[in-house]
Formats: sequence, structure tokens, C-alpha cells
Amino acid sequence: MAKNNTPIRYDKLEINNVVITEPEDNEMVKAQKLSYPRYKNETGLGQLIIKTPMINIFSGGIPSLGEYFKDDKSRAKNFKVPFDEKNIECKKFMDTINNLDKLMNTDKFRNDVMNGAKNLEYQPIIRIPLVDEDDDSKPVRPPCMKVYISLDYNTDKVQTQLFIKNDKGQRELTKVDTLDDLAKFVRYKSNVRMIIMANKFYVMKNPDPKTKKKSYGMTFKVMQIEVEAQNNSAAGFDMTADNFGSDDEDNVNDDVDDYKHKKVMEEIKTIDLDEGVEDDDIPKPKTKSKKGKSAGTD
Repeated sequence: MAKNNTPIRYDKLEINNVVITEPEDNEMVKAQKLSYPRYKNETGLGQLIIKTPMINIFSGGIPSLGEYFKDDKSRAKNFKVPFDEKNIECKKFMDTINNLDKLMNTDKFRNDVMNGAKNLEYQPIIRIPLVDEDDDSKPVRPPCMKVYISLDYNTDKVQTQLFIKNDKGQRELTKVDTLDDLAKFVRYKSNVRMIIMANKFYVMKNPDPKTKKKSYGMTFKVMQIEVEAQNNSAAGFDMTADNFGSDDEDNVNDDVDDYKHKKVMEEIKTIDLDEGVEDDDIPKPKTKSKKGKSAGTD
């Protein structure tokens, strides 16, 4: 059986194999036009799914409830993953994401995918924090990317799978129901590795009041997350299949609706992904015959 949706290692992704088609209206998301990024490999066309290196959460992370994030949905959409540019593997991952940014922020891309639409402003995946030159007391935050923690649309129950890696190098699946449960593991200074899926490419229908331009970009959702055990965090969990592979193979130092989501998680667990999956809260529009071009294909 074909494995078109097998995750791609962060430093093996070929930008020319990324396929993005013209976004369309969506019944459930009135404010955006959407399409779903794909990736060409030797077995065909599948989801764009990336396996990250091990990343230390020395900045950012899952935000707490408060003035800026008043519910779990907003918290889940603002998980900031920092890039440590001094770490070789993290720098490789950052370079890959930067290449995606470069692909989508060109006139050629806008002509091919959005028919040369004007007044567009690209929202980069990599966020570079602003530096206050007048205040040296504030620490300089690192570049980061936002990824979505997958939640059930109706209940806010965590759908992202959590694996704990114990001191023997074994990964064990543990159940987490709430975002607070997950945040107990994915906390400050924790080491994490993720399976992330490019769950949508979007274009806003209305311009930003300040810039007078319509923003567009790509978002990623965390399908699985591996956390290195801290203290006794890994005790008492049952082993199950996962997508992270062996550390020897990776050579990493130190190392949509409920049905759609369940389908992709079942496929990821068996590493036998034949069916597509979209964002669990964004139904895929009906397929239309299209004459437009797609990015990533020559």
C-alpha cells in the first residue's frame, strides 16, 4: 500500500516538490479562501508532513490563560516553537522553513497560485521579534514559528498525540485530554520533537484596515509530539506505534471534523497513510476542475 503521507525529515524536504493550488471559498470559513498544501514523493502526491529535529523550548511554548489568550482555542493556535540558530539541526530546520517562506513570497508564486492578485501581503511562517533599540534591558527573543495544537472542535479535547521518550530511548504514548495536561509535559526548557502537517494555505478575503492589503500564508498543525522524559514523567505508559523512527536513522544529536482527524491519526500510527486529511475544523470544499497553475511544479 502506498505511503504518500509519510513524514519528511526536516532537512530532506525538496521545495520543488511542494504543491500549492489556488485557494477557494470555504463554506465554514467565510473570511478566507483555502487550499491544502501537498508534497510529491516517489509514490505520488500526499500531505505535506514534516518531522522536526529535537527542539528545546527555551522561549515561547504553549501560552497560559490570561489577558491575551482567553480560551484553549486561542492558546492552541499560538504554540510558539523557538529556533536556536546555534544548534546545527535546528538551524537546518529553520533553513527549510525559510525556503518555504521564500517560495510563497514571490511575484511568480502570486501569479501562478493567485492569478496575479494585487494588494497581497505574505505572513511569514518564521516570525522575527521586533527589537526595542531604546531598551537594552529587555532580552532579545529568538525567531520562532507558530504551530497549532489539534483540538476537538466541539469539546476542546486535545487530539495531538503525546509520546514520552524515557531514559532508555523508548517512546511511550500517554493520553492527555486538556491543553493544561499537555502543557505539563511541553513546558519551559523541555526538549520536544514533532510531526507537523501543513494543514492549510489561506488568503484573507478582506484587507487589513492598517495595511490595506490582504494577508496570505501557510499554517501547521501538530499531529504528534515527542517529549524527553523529565524526572518521573515517563512512568506508567503503554507503548504504541509512532512516526519518529530511530535516532540512528535520523542522526539527531540528543536527540478534520472528528472522523477526518481520527483517520489521519490512525494512518500516522501505522505509517501507512493513504487517505488525505484536512484541518479538523475546516471541511474540504467540493473538488472542482481547475485550470490554474500550482506552485512547486514546473
